[in-house]
Amino acid sequence: MIPLHRVASLFYNRPLLITPQRAQMISAFLVGRIEGRSGAAAFGEQPIEEVQAFASTQNRDGSVSFHSPRASRFVGEYSKDEVSGKPRPYRMTGDGIAIITMIGELVNRGAWMDSMSGMISYEGFTAQLQMAENDSRVKAVVMDMESPGGEAIGAMEASAQVRKTASVKPVIAFGNGMAASAMYALASGATARVGIPSSEWGSIGVVLMHLDMSGALQQAGLRPTFIFAGARKVDGNPYEALPKDVQSRLQTMVNKFYGSFVSTVAQGTGLSEDAIRATEAELFTADDAKSLGLIDEIGTLDDVLGMIRSARAA
Repeated sequence: MIPLHRVASLFYNRPLLITPQRAQMISAFLVGRIEGRSGAAAFGEQPIEEVQAFASTQNRDGSVSFHSPRASRFVGEYSKDEVSGKPRPYRMTGDGIAIITMIGELVNRGAWMDSMSGMISYEGFTAQLQMAENDSRVKAVVMDMESPGGEAIGAMEASAQVRKTASVKPVIAFGNGMAASAMYALASGATARVGIPSSEWGSIGVVLMHLDMSGALQQAGLRPTFIFAGARKVDGNPYEALPKDVQSRLQTMVNKFYGSFVSTVAQGTGLSEDAIRATEAELFTADDAKSLGLIDEIGTLDDVLGMIRSARAA
């Protein structure tokens, strides 16, 4: 289990490329845990029975393997590296199409969290992409995506890796659900973007949330005192209301990340920065996303595989 303080430190007072709905849900969960509630109670609901849909597996050596949902688990096979003997971290079809499945929120570091927590790390993703790029058996890559986004830090660098790999061999960003915010930043660097008819795309914006717990502390009879050096050391702390000058500095940081996000999308998709800003971080269904030029085609995973094969045969 990931420590609560670690999750909170990744969420509050940090620029995020994530849909507002998912941000609100995560915040409600964290506030509920901070206040001593958990599970459904954190959302003001009655507790319900929890079901583990993908049970862990006890291995012969005593270790435990955790399993997360994978949209492409029925397409392609895992194979072992000839040199190391270790399984490659992506499935591959018989004709050389590697499928990198990406389900969950995006974080910068912590590849070890991927299968256990439903998170995707940029470092883990870029490592898979680099391996596929250098794998002579891989003729094309499919990014099988379903994510509301995640951390801003690391997203642009990961998108640059997508563009680099796409300059070597075709990379198709396939939205098998939601491909929003930080996930769209990654998708923008691909050779092409394809989504199922019910997929959602966009949310090209940045959000930063400050949690003011001063009222709750006052009710509890608590008053923290900071002893610090450096005038800005405790800026944005959750134990007091956010001062206007601190809010202004945080807004400046958000604006910088937004500019970088817009520039990254423009570089990958060929859309103008004005057109990207005009979306106002809205989330679009596949048909509207195609009309706006955010995606290139609408289709299924089979359609994507067929497109790659047809292009190779041409």
